Amino acid sequence: MAIIASITGLVLLIDFAAATTTFKPECSLPPPGTNYVAGPNTRSTLSILWNCLSIIFLCTWSIQHLNVPAMRREPWGFWQKQWWKVLDSMTKVKWMILTILIPEYLVGRALGEWLAALKMVELGWTMTDAYMANMGYFVLDVSDYYGTATEKEQGGKQVDTADAERRIEVDVNTVELGYGLRSSETLPEAGQINLNRMSGHLWALNARQWDRAASDGIGDPRGVPASRLEKLDKGGALVKALALIQVTYLVVQLIARKVTGLPSSQLEIAALAFAASSAVTYVLFWSRPQGVETISIIKATGKPSESFRIAAARLGPRYLWLGRRRSPVVEPDQGPIPIPNDASHMTSDFSGSDTISRLLGRNDEAASLAAGSLVGGVLFGGLHCLAWNFEFPTPAERTIWRVCAVLTTALPVIAVVPLIIWVRLHPWAGKPKHPRTRAVLDTFILAGLLLPYVVARLVLTVEMFRTLCYLPPEAYKETWSGSFPNWG
Repeated sequence: MAIIASITGLVLLIDFAAATTTFKPECSLPPPGTNYVAGPNTRSTLSILWNCLSIIFLCTWSIQHLNVPAMRREPWGFWQKQWWKVLDSMTKVKWMILTILIPEYLVGRALGEWLAALKMVELGWTMTDAYMANMGYFVLDVSDYYGTATEKEQGGKQVDTADAERRIEVDVNTVELGYGLRSSETLPEAGQINLNRMSGHLWALNARQWDRAASDGIGDPRGVPASRLEKLDKGGALVKALALIQVTYLVVQLIARKVTGLPSSQLEIAALAFAASSAVTYVLFWSRPQGVETISIIKATGKPSESFRIAAARLGPRYLWLGRRRSPVVEPDQGPIPIPNDASHMTSDFSGSDTISRLLGRNDEAASLAAGSLVGGVLFGGLHCLAWNFEFPTPAERTIWRVCAVLTTALPVIAVVPLIIWVRLHPWAGKPKHPRTRAVLDTFILAGLLLPYVVARLVLTVEMFRTLCYLPPEAYKETWSGSFPNWG
């Protein structure tokens, strides 16, 4: 929806630009013998637009820290290689669009992954090992015990795991899960997804599953030198440097304009909000490797029992989307079914008797996501309030901007209590509870909280483009900050 709003805003911008007068500054040429020519003391509508869009693009693209993708065979030709690059980049594009739509979610996801890795440090892991395991880098090879016969029959052909899903309900009352816990009567939906991912002979396990495997004597990925793991990080230093330069330029420019009494544009304030949200995400993802596209296969030192598989399914990640998933096309002899990017590893067993965990019904992954989203939402919406007294095409639009900025700031705070109740009733831990109450809460959250928030975000998105054609003349005056290098 934000993409539609952006396109609508750009169409409106072109329409208003065509309907209004155009001013093109004319500068005289310097006389012969001049050794230095200063830049013009004005800026254009397009320079403001490109600078802000480049910041939003760089912040939402370079911030992506995705899990290890599905492994493929070596390409047999140039065009296949290029096509696979396109397919691999599409996942990053989808997550970039999600970040533009809901930057708060990425903050919450980053917080959850950081807390999950931090908890594994308490169990003797390093942050790098925990992050790499939760990304799906360490893979358990159980070919000596499972999977080889079926794969030989398939002749190494690609297999769509959706056709071979195993959605089973088993009595696991006697299965010890570790961490002082026992499983419930049936596997929840997240457990079913995790069990499906262990259907071949290569299993991508997260840190908690590996911790259980180590205690059962099946395998342990720890011991790989940190320097070797750090070399796998393809963090894109150039892109990050460009993003840092652009954000620094924007902040310096906004401060300089405020000090000199010159107005800024609403689009610049929106770009600042995206930059601030990305900065928080970067801090939380500081130790997490980026762009890892290889796996480390570890041979199982013992046969994983059915009890281990059930326990690992329970201990594995949970997911944002619990409906039927479109499973990736994988090649069994190349790699495992990867850990999805919406996986949450800060699961309910971690906090023990912690008060907040009890309050949230042991759904710690929802707590971390909500906390991160709360911080990101208040920060993102609050920065839009900086345009409170900016000039707008009409007084009504100024009022609408103020209302929408307040809504995007306040709604995440207002939603805390109903979301706590909703999380406690959510069937993540097993059977659904109080379906009628959950139905009422679903309606309230969707109609009373989510819908106003989405509408407010759409209005702000359209308005920040529309106001570009109604800026006061002083907004086009450049400050000394225009002498800094920038990409726009």
